[in-house]
Amino acid sequence: MKDKLGTIHLGLRLCFMLLIAALATGCVKDDYFTELQEMSVQMDKMCPMVIDGGTRLDSTSAKEAPLTLVYYYTATTASKDALPENIEEVKAQLKKQAQDNLDNASTMEAFRKMDVALTYDYRDKNGEYLFNYTVAPTKK
Repeated sequence: MKDKLGTIHLGLRLCFMLLIAALATGCVKDDYFTELQEMSVQMDKMCPMVIDGGTRLDSTSAKEAPLTLVYYYTATTASKDALPENIEEVKAQLKKQAQDNLDNASTMEAFRKMDVALTYDYRDKNGEYLFNYTVAPTKK
């Protein structure tokens, strides 16, 4: 399980780095929502994106209030009917890793400055909702 979480975490970092690169190369704007929308459009051009053997990023979206980037994932090997008993623990670990990355990674500084929350929405291989969680920057 740790290997799978590590792989997912690596995939998430790669996605974040792509988004930050898109942000860094764009002109500075006063309208953070418009900028976030543009980042989402650029990211969607690369989707679907295989993150690891069991996770695929399907798309993203931007929400204005509060300013949020939403990642839509499919757990390609999971079925809602056959979730592990410790799914809440898995969700908690993923959320903790995402929060730590948002708060501490240098590549996430732009999101912290813009006060962008990140929502992760997971569906099973059949498109059934599994869970979601949101992290917001605690350091600015």
